[in-house]
Amino acid sequence: MILKANIKEAVQSLWGTKQRTILALIGIFVGIGSVIAMVSVGTIVQNEALKQFKEMGTDILAISQETGGEGARAKSSIISYKLAMDIPRYCPEISTVAPYTSTYGTLKYEGKKLSAPALGVTHSFMDLNKLKLKEGRFISDLDYFMYYCVVGTKVQEQLISFGVKNLIGTRIIYKDKQFTIVGTLEYAAATNMRPYEVSAGIMIPLSTSRRLGEETSIKNITGRLRAAGNNLTAASQVSNYFEVRGNGMKVRIRSAEELIKTMEKQMRLFTLLLGAIGSISLIVGGVGVMNVMLV
Repeated sequence: MILKANIKEAVQSLWGTKQRTILALIGIFVGIGSVIAMVSVGTIVQNEALKQFKEMGTDILAISQETGGEGARAKSSIISYKLAMDIPRYCPEISTVAPYTSTYGTLKYEGKKLSAPALGVTHSFMDLNKLKLKEGRFISDLDYFMYYCVVGTKVQEQLISFGVKNLIGTRIIYKDKQFTIVGTLEYAAATNMRPYEVSAGIMIPLSTSRRLGEETSIKNITGRLRAAGNNLTAASQVSNYFEVRGNGMKVRIRSAEELIKTMEKQMRLFTLLLGAIGSISLIVGGVGVMNVMLV
């Protein structure tokens, strides 16, 4: 009976102060909704950030040469094409590799100029980096010392603004060398495993890139683990391989799996932080609503 009387009195009080009741309910709804929204935003950001990494797969390794190694032999060593391509032969955990060079220069078309990076790549570079062709073809291993190129989305936009109507077959000048465009790529977001030059520049045969200057030496390699391969074992094998066959060369190895785990941990902390901030706001708002109801 007492509970029934209390409920009846509470309902009558709420009904008697409709405006105050409605405002209090709005405050409660907004507070709860804000917490849910903040946590949801954190989850969405986490999924979008990890999506780019997972698109390339968790079986990818990024191998890069460390500068300033110990000893004169290590400092003078460079990654040769044969040294890079022999990795799967001596490292059983690695199935495929794609060495590439990177340089920067001026691209010219009918007197118009733009600054753009260039990657010297092999045919396997496309598959390892999950690139998609828009038109034409990608660089082939048969394009030995040939002056062909594949252009990324940013260069495509610039060339179209220069008046190019059909990109395939168009001839451009890069570092005073004439290249013929044989393919165009769809946009591919840059990640810690995929170089930004993919969409921002052009891709040329690796052998041809070595003719563009001394700075175009191989410093980075993308590799793929064999089926059911272990990234820690692969990293150990690659390190030992360069130590023995690369004259004491030191390399830095990053795996997509490790990066994804690190990002997932960071994103979980980010989501918890958003939830904590929202909860504090909800408590403060709840105290305010309670005071109004008590009045």
